[in-house]
Amino acid sequence: MSIEELVRTSVQSGIEDATIWGDTTPWSLLVGAAFAMTGGFIAQFVVWAISLKHTKEALRIALRAELKSIRENLGTELQGYRDSLRMSDPPTPTVFARHMPIFLANASNLGQLRDNDLVEQIVEVYSGLQDLTDRANQYKNVSNASIGHSQLNEIQFSATAAHVSVMKLHNTMCNVPQKGKLSRDNTEVESRRLLAEIRDLHLQGKMSDAWEKVWTDSSNTEND
Repeated sequence: MSIEELVRTSVQSGIEDATIWGDTTPWSLLVGAAFAMTGGFIAQFVVWAISLKHTKEALRIALRAELKSIRENLGTELQGYRDSLRMSDPPTPTVFARHMPIFLANASNLGQLRDNDLVEQIVEVYSGLQDLTDRANQYKNVSNASIGHSQLNEIQFSATAAHVSVMKLHNTMCNVPQKGKLSRDNTEVESRRLLAEIRDLHLQGKMSDAWEKVWTDSSNTEND
């Protein structure tokens, strides 16, 4: 028996119990009506709660799937981009432009997650991805050879920051513990390391060093 049927059965039982005094007793009619009204509200509330839970879970699953795809694709794009920088072969910044259909279609429904901190993190991560997309699209119809080294480094670091933020959010939505395996491959380990480096340079007021970074073979990329 479903919850809704169970509630309705309880309501009907209440009405029958209320009429044991006789059909002509006004009090029994009032009690029966009260049971019927209350039961109706309860049934509607239960059905609404179940529907809300299903909607919430569906939204979480959809966003988690999209984040997984972005995490994997952005990691692959970053690896290829960095390899090109190491070979002094100008990479293509537009590779970082992406579509985010699940988020865009559900941005107004994020409140259904009933978690303000999570919603804030989701909005922040997707805002970063949109900024990265806008930056990447600025290089449409621009030949790679004409893009300066510092510009190539700048968009690489923007993509790295977005990559790490996606990793963290996806881990959160997958309930990965903080002491668990936070990075899935060497590219993700490298993204974490590079982001830490650029933050240190920023604190030291040496951002010009980051933009002029000369790329060599990757190292220190053991999984954490």
